[in-house]
Formats: sequence, C-alpha cells, structure tokens
Amino acid sequence: MIVAPASHASSGELELFRDLPFIRFNRRTGTGRIIEAQLRKSKIKVNETMELDSIEAILEMVSSGVGVSIVPEHCVTARYLQDLHVLPFGCPIVTRRIGFIERNQHQKKAFTDALFNQLQQTEMTRPSPLSEALNDR
Repeated sequence: MIVAPASHASSGELELFRDLPFIRFNRRTGTGRIIEAQLRKSKIKVNETMELDSIEAILEMVSSGVGVSIVPEHCVTARYLQDLHVLPFGCPIVTRRIGFIERNQHQKKAFTDALFNQLQQTEMTRPSPLSEALNDR
C-alpha cells in the first residue's frame, strides 16, 4: 500500500511520489525488492530521502508528515489510519507469495500439515487488516 500523510488525502499516486520525499523500505529484503521492481516497471521516479529497515519507523515518519512510502497492507493498522492517506500500490495491486517448505518425512509432519491447512483456511476467509481497520473507524 502507498502511505502518505493524511494532509495529502486529495492527492493521487503520481502526485504523492512527485511532491513528497520517498521513504524506502530496505531494498535488500524480499519486500524491498518487490517494491523496487514495481517502481521500475511502472516507471515511477521517486525523490528518495532515506532507506529504513523498520516498517514501524516508516509508518511513524509518514504519519508525522515526513514523506510517502510503500508498505505491506497488513502493517497499516488502525493505530495509523487517522494520520495516513492510504492507496493501493500498482495495477493490479502488487502482492507477494509466501512459500512453505518441509522435508517429505519428519517427526513433526502432523503438526506442519495442520499448520499449513490452518494458514490456507485463514487466508481464504479473513478480511484484510486494512478493511477491518477502516470498518472500525
């Protein structure tokens, strides 16, 4: 999700990146590489001001009016919504895939099978944290 200070609520994606300093999430991480690839693919030029390793620090900086950033949706919690303007990033919205790897035979197979099944079921039925937080407003 694109996050910007609430004071820029009338601004669209391109205006935000043009008008505000960009606070980048560490591009050496998987999420940081996904963000960087989408910025390049979309030919979005940013005015990078800093690169941080902490999503919480980024959200604090953005909610304080320092700049604009891109963070995973699940990180945008109700705690920040009053201070943020939030937009989807990318068209279609950028997502990431998480893998689950295990050995064929091991002592905890029943546990990992149950965990995997629960994760699949939860993901298919849960509303997004952002939509829940918006409904709570």
